[in-house]
Amino acid sequence: MNKVKLKYCGVPFSTPQVKPTIEQVDQSFGATHPGVYIAEKQLFVLNFRGLSFDFQINSTYEVSDPASYS
Repeated sequence: MNKVKLKYCGVPFSTPQVKPTIEQVDQSFGATHPGVYIAEKQLFVLNFRGLSFDFQINSTYEVSDPASYS
């Protein structure tokens, strides 16, 4: 994906120079439901109809226990 520029509604959210972040994807598409955290892979997945984004989670993010949501 390092050779393409991805846009949504005319606004780029990924370019060859800049990889998309969770914040950029959320701002571009707007969250309609919470993402999914896969603990064993330390992966956070945002799903939209026909499109998914996977983000490797590092120590800068704190992931809450989804069972705690009400």
